[in-house]
Amino acid sequence: MYYTTGISATDPFTELNKLKINYLKGYEDVIVDPTVPIVPNNPEESGSTFYGQLAENSQTTIGRLPFFLAMILFIPFGVLAFLLNSVIQSIRSNQRIRLHEMGLAGIQPGNYRVPLLITGMREAVEDVYENLNSAQSHEYLLAGTEDDSIHKE
Repeated sequence: MYYTTGISATDPFTELNKLKINYLKGYEDVIVDPTVPIVPNNPEESGSTFYGQLAENSQTTIGRLPFFLAMILFIPFGVLAFLLNSVIQSIRSNQRIRLHEMGLAGIQPGNYRVPLLITGMREAVEDVYENLNSAQSHEYLLAGTEDDSIHKE
């Protein structure tokens, strides 16, 4: 019995066309009868004949046909359209970058490219860092270890 939820090795509700679900009177399509929840359909009601099984199988195949056709048509065309759009957007992006670099995009990129450190300025900054580093005391070293390292070399 499945009142709200249940765990079972087999799911009796997978093929509903082979089952008859008994509902409580007055609560149809909502509450299943707890005394007799499901019963198998009568064989004469289901398509047990060859023609009945053929008709039942063809209905499921015909019902799935639009989905399969859509997948066969749309997936290749969708992938092709995506790839073509990617190529077109890459070409346009490269053209915009080239125009910007040449200054034909409406702004001059040279105005925004200021060298951060000119050669003379770079040397001055390196000297300042070197002087600051050598001016610091080596508090993390034990007393006498600095002299020992100098004599070992």
